[in-house]
Amino acid sequence: MNALSTKKWDGWVWLIFVSLLGYVGLSVVGLLKGIPLISALPFALALCAFAFFKPKPFWFFLVFVTPFSLQVDNVINGSSINLPNEPYIIFLQVLLIFKFLIERRINWRVLSHPITIIIIAQLVWMLVASSTSSIPMVSFKYLLSRFWYVVVFFFFGIEIFRKRENLEKYIWYACVSLSLLIIYTLVRHSQEHFSHAYSYYAALPFFKDHNIYAVIVAFFIPPLYVYAIK
Repeated sequence: MNALSTKKWDGWVWLIFVSLLGYVGLSVVGLLKGIPLISALPFALALCAFAFFKPKPFWFFLVFVTPFSLQVDNVINGSSINLPNEPYIIFLQVLLIFKFLIERRINWRVLSHPITIIIIAQLVWMLVASSTSSIPMVSFKYLLSRFWYVVVFFFFGIEIFRKRENLEKYIWYACVSLSLLIIYTLVRHSQEHFSHAYSYYAALPFFKDHNIYAVIVAFFIPPLYVYAIK
């Protein structure tokens, strides 16, 4: 190994060492201040960098982690947020909006589609209704959450699904994630001997309503059946 390569590797070693030292220091400060979650900050920043450079693979990452997201209530004035997916959805939405403003590419075929028109009309009506709400903070937060889901999963989803293999990839990412959740739910339910009364709580804390859990699982039964017989 020549001197230039050795110097390059020395630089990487020092960078890794300083990064680890900084991470340990950050974790210690978080523990001393009673904020243990601060130790997760480097991982959060790494995921943000991943979203910036690889938005499409990051979109599939969001598909995978969404079933495992937890709702945290009363964050700001009674509003709630789903962690860890919603902060990253917001971040990806901002990236996509900046990308749109820079490229200034408008797909009129998508915008003029009846489904798109209905979605936009619903968002406009939600804006009007939120302005007259008795709890504006909660109403506008719900409107914003609907907006960033539309941007990330509808408009960007259309861009991703232009390739058929991405549609199949989406199904498999979602199915693998849900399979893990199903195993978790079955294990919890089995500990209560599969009683009907406990079926309402078996999917907690990931699904507060067992009906929503059942419906989401049912969505993926038809495509899995097609894959099984073809």
